[in-house]
Amino acid sequence: MRLCAMGIARLALVAAAAWPARVGLLRAAEPVASRASATSAPGAYQASGTASRPSWPDAALVTACERRLEGLRGVAGDGLRYRVEVPFVIAGDVSAAELERIARGTVCRAAEALWAGYFDRRPTEPITVLLLADATSYTRYAERLFGDTDLPHFGYYRRRERTLVMNIATGTGTLVHELVHALGDYDFRGRPDWFDEGLASLYEQCTLADGRIRGMVNWRLPALQKALAAGTLRPLSELITADDFRGSREGLNYAHARYFCLYLESQGWLQAYYRRFRDGFADDPTGLRFLPEVCNGQSVQDIDRAYRRWLATLAWR
Repeated sequence: MRLCAMGIARLALVAAAAWPARVGLLRAAEPVASRASATSAPGAYQASGTASRPSWPDAALVTACERRLEGLRGVAGDGLRYRVEVPFVIAGDVSAAELERIARGTVCRAAEALWAGYFDRRPTEPITVLLLADATSYTRYAERLFGDTDLPHFGYYRRRERTLVMNIATGTGTLVHELVHALGDYDFRGRPDWFDEGLASLYEQCTLADGRIRGMVNWRLPALQKALAAGTLRPLSELITADDFRGSREGLNYAHARYFCLYLESQGWLQAYYRRFRDGFADDPTGLRFLPEVCNGQSVQDIDRAYRRWLATLAWR
């Protein structure tokens, strides 16, 4: 077993079968014999941040990950390969090399960048990541483990079970999107839909370099620019304060929130805005009042105008 961040001191492991209760068909697991898997020895990791922060992960989290792995193996069976990258328990029916490549190259690198840039509080419980090789496998395991049949094309996150279920044949973009949700839940609970989905969708197309994550222009742009050109793009203040993100304009709202987050990132304001919003959430759960504080004292209307001018300059393919 390995820790997601590099380290050298070993932590003791205790492997016992325990898989959280689930809806539908998932049953409690019985202990099963260990089999060959792509796990490796653990190391210890000292979290970045203030000196007063305790060492992370602690032995309890390492043990919980081992228990989660054995419990998952007990119900999912030997059709999957398994590995632990604390705090992640990762399983899939892809090749061992592909499982390692995605685990280390996408899941861990994205997590480290998100912790460095945004999330000060790290997971205290295991997060399961299921990497299913194609649509058939994705459909089969989603129904077998959770009773889910009406599935998004790319993948989804089950918050209650802290589990990402991915059709990895479609790429790793949605994996990073859902990872933002999973990690963000430990640092900023209750964040509104516009910001939750805006930040998550920002990184569904991204670069990871030098420990940093940055969003890129993606397929959501054309519909947004079409609305902008037609004069039908709602004011930024309305996107942020209205309680209708999941309504009839949901697709456009995703694009609007994503590209506003990309705009903030392009100006060097997004990380500061995230922390100001998180820390001031009790004072304004929409986040609107914090924009002028972070954006050099500009009014929300001026921020919106500048954002729209910037948006019109972007190109997708």
